[in-house]
Order: sequence, then structure tokens, then C-alpha cells
Amino acid sequence: MIVDVAFAFLPGSNGIFVAKRNAYSSNPLKWEFPGGKILPAENPQEAIIREMYEEFSMVVQPIDLLKSFVHEYPHLTIRLFPVVCFTDNPEFVLHEHADAGFYIAPELWVLDFCEADRRFVDFLRGTP
Repeated sequence: MIVDVAFAFLPGSNGIFVAKRNAYSSNPLKWEFPGGKILPAENPQEAIIREMYEEFSMVVQPIDLLKSFVHEYPHLTIRLFPVVCFTDNPEFVLHEHADAGFYIAPELWVLDFCEADRRFVDFLRGTP
């Protein structure tokens, strides 16, 4: 079974928005592009609007949907849908994550990302 997940690619004037998972989640204290499971009645854009509001009280507008990719963890296979987003207000509240913020490209390269998200970081860097 494949679980469909949308995640936000949210570039801003101060960098790209990423979040650090809490200590009690799967992949504890790893960084990620925020998002979550796509519900049965949702498309990726609708899911990311809901997830960003639930997790950060942040209102985003989806701009584009990039090509999805599949990542296999030992216990789970996920299909990730990167959603390019924009926000008028980059302020946020942490509801579930340990940390979050906008990071410029060189800072992103050294963060300890979840495996699936690391693949997108490598894509951004232009490395295979």
C-alpha cells in the first residue's frame, strides 16, 4: 500500500520554510518540508492548505504541483507530492513541530532531514 503525502515547498524572502519533527513522532527530530497525508476527498493542493493551517496556523496559496516521487521506508511506502506555495504572511505558530523557519540554501544542505525529504533537498541542490 502506498500512502499519498503532500508537502509544501514554500520559498520566501528569507529562505525556504522547513520544520523539525517533534521528539515523539516517527523520524524524531528530523527536518522536513511540512505537510501530511492526503485525505480521500482531497487533492495535494487542498491537503497542503489544510496541513499548513493545522500545523502552523499559516495560510498558504498553492502555485504549482511538481512531479511526485515515491520513497520506500522499511515499514512504509509513500508517494510525495511537492506543492509550490506562497504566503502573504510568513508568521507561524508551532502546533506539532519542535522548530521551524525559513532557511537559505546553504543552511538547508546541513540540516538532518528525513530520508524522503533529503531526496528533495538533493533535487534542489542539483545532485542525484
